Amino acid sequence: MFSHEEKCDMLECYLVCRKSSLRAREYYSELYPVRIQPYERYFLRLYRKFRGNENVFAKTRAKKEFIISEATEIAVIGYFEAYRENSIADILKDSNFSYGTVQRILKKYKFIPYKYRPVKTLLAGDPERRLVFCHWYLSFCRQNVNNFRYLLWTDESNFSNSGMFNRKNHHYWSRENLLLVHPRGPQVRFSFNVWCGIIGSKIVGPFFYEGTLTGERYVEFMSEILTNFLDELDLISRHHLHFQQDGAPAHNSRGTYHFLSTTFNDQWIGTNGPIQWPPRSPDLNPLDYFLWGYLKNQIYKRRYDNLDALKTAVTEKITQIDGRTILKTVRAVEKRAQKCIEEQAILEESLLPVMEECLTSGQDFVFQQDGAACHTSKKAIKWMEENNVLLLKWVSSSPDLSPIETLWHEMKKPY
Repeated sequence: MFSHEEKCDMLECYLVCRKSSLRAREYYSELYPVRIQPYERYFLRLYRKFRGNENVFAKTRAKKEFIISEATEIAVIGYFEAYRENSIADILKDSNFSYGTVQRILKKYKFIPYKYRPVKTLLAGDPERRLVFCHWYLSFCRQNVNNFRYLLWTDESNFSNSGMFNRKNHHYWSRENLLLVHPRGPQVRFSFNVWCGIIGSKIVGPFFYEGTLTGERYVEFMSEILTNFLDELDLISRHHLHFQQDGAPAHNSRGTYHFLSTTFNDQWIGTNGPIQWPPRSPDLNPLDYFLWGYLKNQIYKRRYDNLDALKTAVTEKITQIDGRTILKTVRAVEKRAQKCIEEQAILEESLLPVMEECLTSGQDFVFQQDGAACHTSKKAIKWMEENNVLLLKWVSSSPDLSPIETLWHEMKKPY
């Protein structure tokens, strides 16, 4: 770590300071402030080596290279290929390998213990609606390069003083354990709901409300917000503006439908709107996949004694978000929509070869499939028409009529 010259200088400082490691370190840092500074005990170790006739200036010996047989590597890699969710402790129980051997093999072949990513459970019909929306959004963005700036994304979220505490992300640095605590579960609880919108590089809001949001309250609430918001827009932005909302119960009332249709004509997105929003799709809404998570991570780092303090914190954190960050978040919707379509295409590509193999067998058969998104895609339908596939018209939501569903059920039974 240190050169021949640096070690000589350290010994001189140690002797000048009458063999005091503390003073030697301070003296050395004054003489050579640019150099890497050794710790105090290093001066004493260096002096003892010198007095003991050891080679003070010897280079550190190279580490011994561990030789692992090819059979061992194949066994370890094969184990984790077969049991991907097992840990290193599991393979140590099932074999005679050492911890270091297993760890070196995994590192050599770049095996990393990735974590599962929690996602929303999709119901029947959801994949199709996601595909329709993704295709619409990509077409919407391609019509005009600035169209993404004219879509107002909206959502609501709840904030409370109980917050959330993540032990993995919260820590403090200290030389010793200070036994600090993080109080949880306050006796007096308070909460409120926040509505926000994102358009282009701007955040609209926050607007606060308390209690349950009914359809009538939502219309009154939105009338006040949108009236002021639309008055500030120029004519071009107002003409191209599209409004988005998710499938919350208050968003699907008749009053809401009438209000949005009157305000935006057919330029609004909702569960039952002219442009249908896919249910259970927070990954396509910038407020869900960025804003709420970011705000709560920042705000819940400390406690709040009253409702007004928490509201002030929400407002301050929102105003501190840079416009470029917001714009980048909005632009990410296009990439997410493209990724959603690509993943569905991969599923289609994997199913078509199976069908082709059935056709080349030379036997007549009737083909049955359910209503999964990949089964009803344009590519799949076109392929069936070109190959004159006799397709059985299937009743939706009828797994009890399919033998293969029974087979899956039997295979998944624990024995």
